[in-house]
Amino acid sequence: MRVKRFVTICASHYGTWVAYFHQGLGCVQMRPDSAFLQDLNRNTAMLKQLSFASILTPYDMMSILAKSSQLPVGREVGVSVLTHD
Repeated sequence: MRVKRFVTICASHYGTWVAYFHQGLGCVQMRPDSAFLQDLNRNTAMLKQLSFASILTPYDMMSILAKSSQLPVGREVGVSVLTHD
């Protein structure tokens, strides 16, 4: 295994409703329940083999809903910041 540690920062693991405002490929892929996200999330259990952490903020206006940044594995780190500076 090449990866030992994996950290996501405000990642929309389950998509974001904001992606419906644009038709570009990246936005289409980031829509909730897209085939792309379903494929990425198909085997999240494998993250148990890594030192995995998901950093999120409940105020993130891009990852609507904020729970989209949560995965059922690894460590979750909440940060109470209002912006992405």
